[in-house]
Amino acid sequence: MEKRLILRSLILFFLILFCMYSIFLSSSGLKSYFREKGEIEIKKKKIYKLENKIKELQKSIKRLQEKEFELEKLARQDLLMGSPGETVYLEF
Repeated sequence: MEKRLILRSLILFFLILFCMYSIFLSSSGLKSYFREKGEIEIKKKKIYKLENKIKELQKSIKRLQEKEFELEKLARQDLLMGSPGETVYLEF
């Protein structure tokens, strides 16, 4: 009878030990869970920033399509273009 109790205790001990290992130390355990959770949060923040950037670019595109002055301003300042007959001077 006592041998059966010892055997059951050993089986239970190793079962608990295996479960603890699986939860805390294995590659699919809690360590992996929290690492993946952190990566998800980083990616969510990146998505949020990119969505805001898309909204800004869409506003800029709409502004350029609606106002010819904005398009001309962009061409003059950023692309260093001028109207026909104009001389464009560059500063260095």
